[in-house]
Amino acid sequence: MQSISPAVVAEILGTRDEQTKEKLLGLVLDYPQLELSPEIERIANGYIGQKIIPPNYATDAFHIAVASYYKADFLVTWNCRHLADGHRRKKIKLFNTSAGLYVPEILTPLELTGGEEDVVQ
Repeated sequence: MQSISPAVVAEILGTRDEQTKEKLLGLVLDYPQLELSPEIERIANGYIGQKIIPPNYATDAFHIAVASYYKADFLVTWNCRHLADGHRRKKIKLFNTSAGLYVPEILTPLELTGGEEDVVQ
């Protein structure tokens, strides 16, 4: 089942360009939102505490924590600096494995689809 994290919706709502914001909201409106929990916050804080994700990018830690907690097959992102970076993927996998957490595949949309993709502009 496809679903979305409240962190994604919050990021979209923070988009300054109103047309882009409306397009993005239109893409995710039909997906059910997952619930946040104290456990998700604990996991996110673990990524930050272990220096996997920098503290000023806590939202990225929440994205991974939500995907891990809910055992998402994929976490799809364009964020290659803090999420889809190969070194971070390895650190996330090691952290999750040692904590007994599910390890979602972190992919860019192009990796997921295997081809070209229209980008919302």
